[in-house]
Amino acid sequence: MQEFDLNSALHEVVNELLERQNQNALNLLTPPIDIDQPNEHNSKREFTLELDAVEGAIKHATALIDVFIASSDNADVEEMQNRLRLNIDRSARKTSKTEPSENLFDLVRKNTADAGLWAMGVFTIWDLRKALEYRKKELKDQEVEFWSLKNRAPKYYARIIALRLARLYALEKGKMPTYGTSRDGGYPSTEFGRAVERVFQILDIDAGIRGPVEWAISQLTDEDLKPPQTGLLGGLLSSEVRDYGEKTNAVVKALLKGQAT
Repeated sequence: MQEFDLNSALHEVVNELLERQNQNALNLLTPPIDIDQPNEHNSKREFTLELDAVEGAIKHATALIDVFIASSDNADVEEMQNRLRLNIDRSARKTSKTEPSENLFDLVRKNTADAGLWAMGVFTIWDLRKALEYRKKELKDQEVEFWSLKNRAPKYYARIIALRLARLYALEKGKMPTYGTSRDGGYPSTEFGRAVERVFQILDIDAGIRGPVEWAISQLTDEDLKPPQTGLLGGLLSSEVRDYGEKTNAVVKALLKGQAT
């Protein structure tokens, strides 16, 4: 389903659920609720595959760095490293002179060869390892949040979509959503349950309705029934932002004139 059609279908469900009237057509450019996934992977196998790849890449990057710059008291090792560096740099410069730079990537490679492929390679691998280690930290955090359960992991996407719709319902209707099933077939018997079922179908969420909906409703509190604060607080915040902007402009002007102290 194309993005516009998907948004339109979701708005139709939400408008019916919340009894909205005369909706602006521009609203169809975005979905009525956030539909982004809370986690990046659809399964633990998919998650583990990336984590293993990242950890393996870190291991190999570290091994390369050790070969390039490992210090040694052995004079033969130091001589070997210097000889290898000179030959790698010479070979890279010779190749870069015979290959024209047709795009940005070619130009970067040529500049790398001119600067010294050995040293630039070490810096690049060092930066790559640093990025990989940051990604590993992200994945480890996700492992704790999503993939460390002993039992089968819940359908996170189904849960979060049901929760987002439940919060929107509570805010606009001023009451908690409810869930029930009909006696003839176990179908959702409440307007909220039927709306979640239709949203799941639109988003191709392969999950039962009851578990995610009951979990979502259990997460709601009285705070979800209250509209965002405005009035005095909003005025104070606007005043603070205005004052901050005026002070910032004054500092910038002073700096430009060389008058800042």
